[in-house]
Amino acid sequence: MPEAPIRGDGFTVQGLFSTFQFRLDSFQREYSWGRQDVKALIDDLSGHFIRQWSPGQERRDVRLFEPYFLGPFVYYRDDEFAALVDGQQRITTLHLLLVHLRRLAAEADRREYGNDIAALDPLIAGTSYGERAYAIDEPERVPLLESLLDGTLFSVSAEASPSVTNLYERSQEIDELLPETVRDEALPLFIHWLLNRVCLVGIDAVNRRQGWAIFETMNDRGVQLGPADLLKSFLLRRADNVHNRARLGETWRSMLTRLHAVGTQATTRFLQALLVGKYAIDQSDVTDIAISFHGWVQLNAEKRLGLMHPSEFARFIERDLPAFSRRFATLAAASRRPDQGLDPVFYNAVNEIDQMPFLLATLGPDDTDAQFRDKARLVAAFLDLTY
Repeated sequence: MPEAPIRGDGFTVQGLFSTFQFRLDSFQREYSWGRQDVKALIDDLSGHFIRQWSPGQERRDVRLFEPYFLGPFVYYRDDEFAALVDGQQRITTLHLLLVHLRRLAAEADRREYGNDIAALDPLIAGTSYGERAYAIDEPERVPLLESLLDGTLFSVSAEASPSVTNLYERSQEIDELLPETVRDEALPLFIHWLLNRVCLVGIDAVNRRQGWAIFETMNDRGVQLGPADLLKSFLLRRADNVHNRARLGETWRSMLTRLHAVGTQATTRFLQALLVGKYAIDQSDVTDIAISFHGWVQLNAEKRLGLMHPSEFARFIERDLPAFSRRFATLAAASRRPDQGLDPVFYNAVNEIDQMPFLLATLGPDDTDAQFRDKARLVAAFLDLTY
């Protein structure tokens, strides 16, 4: 029987972090798990463990505990790294949990915990040229992870990406979320159960494009990702070539960071307003964009957005979206407080006029600041008179 072209292999948590050093594929979304997501994972893990644990048991007894399946992840080999296509949220949270468990074991200051700490250390970070090399190779996260391991203070800068901001917030909550039942006497057994009895299945996608195809198939069948994540997947897969993939991924991330500073739902509001304002032609389009803007783009990329060739998709990601998102951020700020020359934008917001599609409709990606402000003022003033 011929070997399947796509294969899956089972890994314990220990096997996962000892086999792979991960990096994030350029089209991966930000680390976005909230408090409730992390709580649900910890509750599942600790609940499954506690049902089998009894005081007086020894570490070796966890070999007989029931395993816990944590689901699949999708990756492809990229030099010495495993590039994560799907599964970042769980694997990042697992890594954060390992860091926290190590801290608890170290703070207990008990000699018998030395081997438990030694089991965790190489899974959290190896060494490369005398420096720590973390299991997830994402340079922007290193200062935060260093502070967590070393027990030093860390402050989130105003320029920090949504991933770093969110990772910091979850790191501050994880001690509260970890129940008392897996601390003290149960702690070393919980560590070894987590490392040796919690399992994932890794789907080796062979290459990036196969990984993206698997990603979209899985998410079309119910894995809950946001529409912006699915739109990103669609656009980057069609724009990608070996020369621009990293640049386009970073451009998208920079746009998200900018919009994240505007508000929690700003990315969705921006994309919906842009698509309605510049590309919708009737009420049916407006309705479809409100329901599923990523699906609408997939159906109308060529017909409405004029995107057919990879270079056109790349230009849309690299030129159009950043330019319009910057204008959206300025208009959103003008909606919250008066901005001289854009006063009508503020008054329209006070009157709850849905003005963003109209304001973005007239803009071009190459407009100067003066052209942008003139257009926005004229449109906003017209809306103020009309409504």
